[in-house]
Amino acid sequence: CLLLSVGALPLAAATARTAWLYQENTGQHVKTFQWQHSSLDDREVVTVHEENGIFVNHCDRTGRTLFWQFHQGETKDIEAVRRGNELKITGTLEGRRIDSIHTLDERPWYQPLSFSLRFFLAAGSPETSFWTIRSDTLDVVTMQAKRQGLDEIEIAGQPVPALKVEIRRAGLFSSLWHGTFWFREADGLFVRYQGVHGPPGTSETVVQLQREMHRR
Repeated sequence: CLLLSVGALPLAAATARTAWLYQENTGQHVKTFQWQHSSLDDREVVTVHEENGIFVNHCDRTGRTLFWQFHQGETKDIEAVRRGNELKITGTLEGRRIDSIHTLDERPWYQPLSFSLRFFLAAGSPETSFWTIRSDTLDVVTMQAKRQGLDEIEIAGQPVPALKVEIRRAGLFSSLWHGTFWFREADGLFVRYQGVHGPPGTSETVVQLQREMHRR
């Protein structure tokens, strides 16, 4: 899951949490998910609840992912952790035991793109390259992101200025697929995503911010 990508965390040390509700449309299929962010000691924690799946991401203060966990029903239970340039993935996927180690280079690992890409925008760079894990196959791939300017995105009936970012596979596969993210200019909040996740003829997936849910 490129967007989002559960431990019981000691939240007594965390800052106030804020949650947002998003809606995802792919053809006739509609679902909602809750996206939550909090700060815990020296880490930023992004947790996503969608249908029967939970993604939890620990990132540093620059958006680089340090730890990722994904649990969905009884078929998927995955953990990944980066130490230096070593990325270790363990768990089970569709009844198959996973225990693999991948050697990365100095590029960052960005798992919750809905969070990590805001740091690329804040830095003012025109483009960046990073590693990510496909949650469906657990393939570790390199991606590139390019700033595409400023658009207006409608949220709750109101136009909101949003920075546009296009993502693609890095290297030879860059022409085969792309997706687009929008982040609110005022604070970097993820507000919209568009992309096709499948072969030609597959319906486009659109994710849109619906509302802020609560603070505590």
